[in-house]
Amino acid sequence: MKKVIKNLFNLQGLWVDSIVWEENSVILKVRSPRNSAKCPFCGRSTKFIHQKRERKIKHGIYMGKMVYLLVKIRRFYCKKCKKTFREEIPIIDRKRISKEFRKTAILELKTQSFNEVSKKLNVSSNTLARILKEGLKNYQINWKNLGEEIYLGIDEHSFRGQDLLITITEVKKQKLLAILPDDRQKTLDEFFSKIPEEIKPKIKGCCIDLKVSYKNVIKKHFPKAQIGYRPKLCVNLIAIKFIRAYPPKDKGIK
Repeated sequence: MKKVIKNLFNLQGLWVDSIVWEENSVILKVRSPRNSAKCPFCGRSTKFIHQKRERKIKHGIYMGKMVYLLVKIRRFYCKKCKKTFREEIPIIDRKRISKEFRKTAILELKTQSFNEVSKKLNVSSNTLARILKEGLKNYQINWKNLGEEIYLGIDEHSFRGQDLLITITEVKKQKLLAILPDDRQKTLDEFFSKIPEEIKPKIKGCCIDLKVSYKNVIKKHFPKAQIGYRPKLCVNLIAIKFIRAYPPKDKGIK
């Protein structure tokens, strides 16, 4: 039974002590199955425990319920170098969310807005922004896999009412491609400059929010691409139909 639970909640490398099903949540009590740990300072293995404590972290969503892990974390003592250290647990780090939760958040953001995911996962927009930045830091966009017709969605997102960042999506495939650290035209220009030249003619349209100033940057890199102006138009496939049906004019589409 516990093996099934481990596979169901992706808890490989951990021992499941118990599971509690509540009205709006699932709580799993987990720990490392190892009795010893290797000292990161001298490399010696030790079984001496200096301290124990539990941390409650978010792990994901299952059947509409929030999944929490109650993780027993031990701090070991090394007799050789006289130092203490925290044991390493594969699926978590020092944050209040697991690696699995971060994957869930990114998957949710592919089809929903920041506000919707923030409410669903009960995390702040700032946390979602950090998750995206970390997840996409080393991500390489495979432009060739996006097909012969590419439609880019360029959305602004506000945090704390003032900080802005930009998300770039391929609206036809509903795929998140990148998250830019701010809403400056220079930042968007630098991102577009890195797109391979053989790919740029394939970009047939761009959907933008109310910030029409992005138009000049888009025209600089994709002179033949059509531009659609409509708040949050680019979050779904309506954007593609809209661009095809209504060729853009200088003043934008009302």
